[in-house]
Amino acid sequence: MSEVQINTEALANLSEGERREMQSFIEQETGRLKMQSAISEFTEKCFPLCVKGSDLNAPCLQNCVSRYLDLNIHIIKSLNQMNGH
Repeated sequence: MSEVQINTEALANLSEGERREMQSFIEQETGRLKMQSAISEFTEKCFPLCVKGSDLNAPCLQNCVSRYLDLNIHIIKSLNQMNGH
């Protein structure tokens, strides 16, 4: 991901409503990027295991993605517990 430069002076001039809108936009984009990253990661991990040539082993792919998601959910819950959430 490329780094985004933010003009803090311009942010300071935003109204409260514009700040809330900007925060909401940033949260939505962050969530979208996380989802795209997760899809890319489990594609890289699961497809080589479950797709051989033109043969797709659907149960293998479903199991691999499920294990990947379960692991990520477990990690997020653990991090939230460590942070007191």
